[in-house]
Amino acid sequence: MQAPTPLSFFPALAPGETIYSACARFNRRAGLPNSKISSLRLLGHPKGGSQHELPSGLGHLATVSEGVLTAEERTLRERTVLRSYLPLMSAARRQKVVDACIASGRFATAKAFSGLSCGIAGAHPLRLCSECLLTQQRDHGFGWWLTEHQLPGVWVCAKHRHLLRISSVKRSKRHEWLMAGRCATEVATVDDQLFQRLARLASCSVWLAGHTNLLYDGLVAMVRMRLHEAGCVRTELKASAAEIAAVHASHALPLSQSPLSQLQALGEDRWAYELLRDERASHPLKWSVLLSAAGSVEHDEMSHQYTAAVRRLAQPELFHTSHQTRRSRAPDRLYRALTGPTSVKDAAQKCGMRLSEVQNWLRRDGGLGEHWRATSTDARRREAQATIEACVAANANLHRSQVINSCLSAVRWLEQNDRQLLNLLLPPPQEKYDRQLRLQLE
Repeated sequence: MQAPTPLSFFPALAPGETIYSACARFNRRAGLPNSKISSLRLLGHPKGGSQHELPSGLGHLATVSEGVLTAEERTLRERTVLRSYLPLMSAARRQKVVDACIASGRFATAKAFSGLSCGIAGAHPLRLCSECLLTQQRDHGFGWWLTEHQLPGVWVCAKHRHLLRISSVKRSKRHEWLMAGRCATEVATVDDQLFQRLARLASCSVWLAGHTNLLYDGLVAMVRMRLHEAGCVRTELKASAAEIAAVHASHALPLSQSPLSQLQALGEDRWAYELLRDERASHPLKWSVLLSAAGSVEHDEMSHQYTAAVRRLAQPELFHTSHQTRRSRAPDRLYRALTGPTSVKDAAQKCGMRLSEVQNWLRRDGGLGEHWRATSTDARRREAQATIEACVAANANLHRSQVINSCLSAVRWLEQNDRQLLNLLLPPPQEKYDRQLRLQLE
């Protein structure tokens, strides 16, 4: 098999530029008679002009570009829509997707393994921000497709807060390469309320894509926590079908009725119900929609919430010594509410939970009950210690028996729970008050 011919004039990549965008710029620079010839030289197959989401033939491109692009997972994360999909995959599945992208002519396989070919957001039309394009053309003399703008769920530019323009050119038959700024685009007409929803959705999509790996159970716990804090579900332990339907009707349904055709698959609420119960239904756009339904969309706050959710997940034991089911951890705010001598009812009021929910957490999370008992004991110990110390400080001449009589409740508690501390706090006994005199043996 003949080795690929290096293309010495393959363009250097611009910041955030997609692989497809760089190939489109090469196609224009090379002046070849049609896109199939340039695709064969770039990717080793003739259909590259219609595959802007992710490449098929990245290994061939890495060779002919002489290292400008490398055939590795990091390149796919930085310069394709896989930035949104790879964090949701297992290591084995990620490797299958990477291998399919590196090989030539396996575009359908790569889409199937990654989830790009599923019904929801199966199409990823090329998008650009008009302000970003003007800046690119002014500073560099040309425009390019930014990876962040191609991610599923991103229809608003985070930098300029403008609705993205969508390519209106059909390329499915001719496989043409489209350059940013040199092809027809159109922008949807949306009202202010829908724009705000799309802006929140875009922020959540970018946050998801910024991670190397995301745990399915962690995302489920995070979504439930956000919905519970917003009052959309009664408990974090589960979300009923009726509650999910209500969230869908108030947030996802307006998105599905927007002029953006890629969101129309959100019309039925079944996808949301399945997403929270079956890992096989995981998809970046679905997660972005549920995350944007309630709570802050600031990246630092979302990262903090995800970390807290993962920390509460049931952790497997290093050595399996029993067959007991592992339990997840209760929310931090419930731990704080059940700190010290307090009742379950008071703790429920403090953290905004129903009494039955707190009782459920006490049954599910053994560490919560241990924390409650330990902090209650510590608080009682400190209280008893402070009572005795205050009595002794007020009158240093009191005898041991007088201190005991003055602080009888504190003394009795320490007798049962910390006798050593009690002996340190009370004045030393005097011999003449001993019930039995000591014998002088020397």
